[in-house]
Amino acid sequence: MANGYLVDTDGNINKHQQPAMSEVGELIGARTGLFDVVYGEVNGKVFLVWVDDTGLIDGRPMNHFATLVAGRPLFGDVFITGDEDDEGEVTDLDFEDFDEWLGTRLFEALTSDE
Repeated sequence: MANGYLVDTDGNINKHQQPAMSEVGELIGARTGLFDVVYGEVNGKVFLVWVDDTGLIDGRPMNHFATLVAGRPLFGDVFITGDEDDEGEVTDLDFEDFDEWLGTRLFEALTSDE
């Protein structure tokens, strides 16, 4: 079980408690039920972005929030959690650190001249 953010392609961001990580594909609406995990880092802490394995191929919309967070284009709904612990169990997302980092990143993106 892990707590994190469920982020859909419409920009809705909701805290979510996922009881079985093996079922994340269903949570994010993956057609095949399969998912990839993209690694990111927040203030030296690793986080995981669980994304539809075939989102791009299936023509799912770009997830702009997830793309900003991961630093690469991601398609479809995503689930963001903490990293894995030493036993390989997924940890809860540190909401406070993540939100602080995200606020800084959004500010930088919005004020960029590029």
